[in-house]
Amino acid sequence: MGSAKRLAAFLLAASLGSALAVRAARAEAEGGLASLLERQAPISAPEPGLVRLVLPPEVVQACRSDLSDLRVFDGAEREVAFLVDSLRLDESVQITERADAEALGVRREVVEPERGPGVTEEIYEIAAPARPPSAGTWDLVFESARARFVREVTIGQAAPPGDEILAAAEPLFRLDADTRRLRLRLPPLGQGPLRVEIRGSEGSFLEPDMHFESARHLEAGERGGVLLEEIARERGEGKTVIVLARPPGLVPAWLRVETRTGALRRRVSVYDEQQGSADLRLGGATLYRLSGGVESLLVYLRPARGATLRVEIDDGDSPALEELRFHAVIRRPALVFELPAGADGRPSGTVRFGGGRVRRALYDLDSFRARSGQTGADAQAAARLAEGSWLPLASLGEIQPNPRFDARPALAFAMHPGAEVDLRIFSHRRSIELDPSPEGLSRLALAAEDAALLRADLADLRVVGGDGRQWPYLWSADARRSDVPLQLTPERADRRRSRYGLALPAAPLRVESVTLRSDVPYFDRAYRMLARDAEGRERVAAQGRLVKQPLRPRPVEVALSGEPVHGLALVVDDGDDAPLPLAAGTAQVLLPELFLVAPAGRYTLLLGNPDVAAPRYELERVREIVLAASSRPVEAGALAPNPAYSLRARLGGEDGPSGLLRTGLVWGALLVAVAVLVALTLRLVQQTPPRPPGDSSGTL
Repeated sequence: MGSAKRLAAFLLAASLGSALAVRAARAEAEGGLASLLERQAPISAPEPGLVRLVLPPEVVQACRSDLSDLRVFDGAEREVAFLVDSLRLDESVQITERADAEALGVRREVVEPERGPGVTEEIYEIAAPARPPSAGTWDLVFESARARFVREVTIGQAAPPGDEILAAAEPLFRLDADTRRLRLRLPPLGQGPLRVEIRGSEGSFLEPDMHFESARHLEAGERGGVLLEEIARERGEGKTVIVLARPPGLVPAWLRVETRTGALRRRVSVYDEQQGSADLRLGGATLYRLSGGVESLLVYLRPARGATLRVEIDDGDSPALEELRFHAVIRRPALVFELPAGADGRPSGTVRFGGGRVRRALYDLDSFRARSGQTGADAQAAARLAEGSWLPLASLGEIQPNPRFDARPALAFAMHPGAEVDLRIFSHRRSIELDPSPEGLSRLALAAEDAALLRADLADLRVVGGDGRQWPYLWSADARRSDVPLQLTPERADRRRSRYGLALPAAPLRVESVTLRSDVPYFDRAYRMLARDAEGRERVAAQGRLVKQPLRPRPVEVALSGEPVHGLALVVDDGDDAPLPLAAGTAQVLLPELFLVAPAGRYTLLLGNPDVAAPRYELERVREIVLAASSRPVEAGALAPNPAYSLRARLGGEDGPSGLLRTGLVWGALLVAVAVLVALTLRLVQQTPPRPPGDSSGTL
């Protein structure tokens, strides 16, 4: 490093002070922190002092998206504070430098012409800034208490042998909050004072305050592309749907589509599939490619949070794109830190990362992260660090597993059973086999017959271990969508209308849509979809026209509200045409999904009790932490009646026989009271003498 760079590094380190000191935390690193990080790689630097380490994609993918589970240690295994420079590729931060305009002199006068209003002249002499801005040139900014004004400004600078005009008769005005010009761009300045002349014909002086500003935008530098793994693909109904795995630390700014297909134009939408919540649309674009290198195959994305991305490509009647591949375009984040020399005089250290078990470190260096609106010394330091080109680059060695990593589940803190459950009060059961993810989370997608047994609030479900104690779980905030078959049965019909019964595999179910298929190549008929409740009452759930185009023979879809229904019926207005032969039907239903924090093993799912109270688990208070972990699906056995079920136990409530006894006493008291009232009524009737014939006394 040259002497100028050494001086810059020294001055910056001095301005940071203790912020760049190595944190003496040997005990924490040896006993706890290092054991929570899954992987590690050695760091080497060309010389001691401030260095910049650009993280490779392998490190970024293994970390959480905010790099919270990453730490730097020096050669003595002490934790080192660092600054993360991680602007997204689509992000730009404005850094503003400011310098005061020192007043050296002022003169104001009013020039009275022969005709018209007087002209005000203000002449200010101000000192030029002592130094140029870090990048670009200065603007002269005017501030005035006047709400509305229009002026003309000329700026010159003393530069022997004569004055140099920097701005000649430039307009300066403020008409309202949106219509204004309050700053003038200046060319590079010399050392002499500036002469600012302000002229106006409004009969008053502007008397502004002035200062110098220089704004610049910091943008992400290093760019990388990471090939995303495809884990599922489905094509049908003129659409291709691809599911891509997203490593937790990978937050793409764009999705780059790669295909062998030549000329193309397709609409693409990308969705974030978040565990336990509804899918979120991250972005969309129309991709195109023509001969001659004319193409656009990038989709801008908002930040993703889920473990998978769903890409939907609208093919229409075109064939599917060939040899599809998807690349996440990211900005490679960089770390800035100070690495001291070791015993051999050479700086070295270790970066440990991954595992998702460490909260984000709150280093004081965070105050030097580039943010929009920064001014003064903080802005200069942040801009200098963000540019980083003057810093020597540290390099990373081979990535290996951390031998000190504690491989116990990340959710082990919540992995303990709850209170005992009376197995007799639930009508049905299902055996489940848990093989949780390394973090300790399992995911159970309930079937349609499960949902039909549960109450609307899903409160009558428990997960029980072999000892009869329940294990806590979380419901997903939004139910998943699943297709279930419908049994179509022609019902009564008249001469102009047909009616079809659509039997669900279980009831009630929350139905979002119904898809109907028919071999008839074309039809266009009015319809009504009727929804039936538990009492057999029917209501109109949807109505419109069933249309199948002859040139685009696709199944017909009827959208519903997602409300629970016990059955469906379709009434079609045939007119004088023959009834439609419907071949098959499916319903898209909303099914609940739960997340279990429990060790591997065999458990029992108990469900079906309309009277049981809803469970309350403290797991709900750490919901975000739990759902941030990866999960594995649960292997579930067949749904069957619970052999231990007892109606007497259920009526007795969760207190068992004592509750049943109290219930019996209440009903017994009510029966005795009714019997006494009946006896008194009969006795009064028998004691009332009969009225003689023709006696009309007591009547009106």
